[in-house]
Amino acid sequence: MQIGQTLMSLGLVLTLGGALGAQDGGIEIFAGETLFSHGTRVSVAHLFSQKSDLYAGSDTVADPTNAKQREHRMVLGYNYGWTPRVTVGALIPAVARRSEFIDMGGPASLSSQGLGDVALFGKYRLFTRDAYRKSFNISVIAGLETPTGATGERDGGQRLAASQQPGSGSWDPFFAIAATSSYGRWRIDGQIFYKANNQGSQDFEDSDLFAVGISAAYRYLHRPYPGASNAARIGLVWHELGSARQGGAQLANSGASRLILRTGLGFHPRPAIDISFNFDLPLYQNYDGAQLGLDYRTFLAFGYRF
Repeated sequence: MQIGQTLMSLGLVLTLGGALGAQDGGIEIFAGETLFSHGTRVSVAHLFSQKSDLYAGSDTVADPTNAKQREHRMVLGYNYGWTPRVTVGALIPAVARRSEFIDMGGPASLSSQGLGDVALFGKYRLFTRDAYRKSFNISVIAGLETPTGATGERDGGQRLAASQQPGSGSWDPFFAIAATSSYGRWRIDGQIFYKANNQGSQDFEDSDLFAVGISAAYRYLHRPYPGASNAARIGLVWHELGSARQGGAQLANSGASRLILRTGLGFHPRPAIDISFNFDLPLYQNYDGAQLGLDYRTFLAFGYRF
């Protein structure tokens, strides 16, 4: 197959997720606060990411294939406040991926779409301290991405590589610790996150992910309850991606370090309604081997609490 031969000869790893997954689609999962007791939040989120420039280390290089990759991810979220300290939930993603490039025969593309891996999680609030107009909370989050996603998608009659499939075919645990501090109209969030990807479909094991993030938000509009409350936020996220593996062997063109600038807006026209928008822009990227770098990533979510 010419497409496959061209990509293999360049040593490119076609992976849009980059070890990210369903756990990215929720609202305030990785925050120090928990949902109120016996409360429920349902949400719908859309995530879009694009890659285009070819990197070797931290430098962009000429790409003879002129490759570009895009991913759309729709995530249905469910959170339930089991107790004041414990929140449990699930995230159900639908994934559509498309790669465009120049093959030996001219322009070509690969695409897939289907159900992704469902993530189940629980959050426990370890510590809380409240005072007049301020609070501080620390929570631990643990979860598991389950092999519910499609792994047999085909394009042109041939099965796509595991990195192009909507699902992984593996059980992938993740763990995080999150802290949230609020004072007046200001809010500071910090998170440490780790996800271990295991061997799944086609003996492929995606890169493990370690991430550290910090952000600050300011409520520029805050009307007395039950009035509207809107906030703007800015933060930094560091991603450390390990090497992917195929059949137990390490893949040469995998592994990366990235520093992401994250800006966003949050809208609460009513206390029960959450609307969130984030825009991620890489400030620094360093890749092992030849890989497509991240151009940008967007996140838009709507949630309703009851």
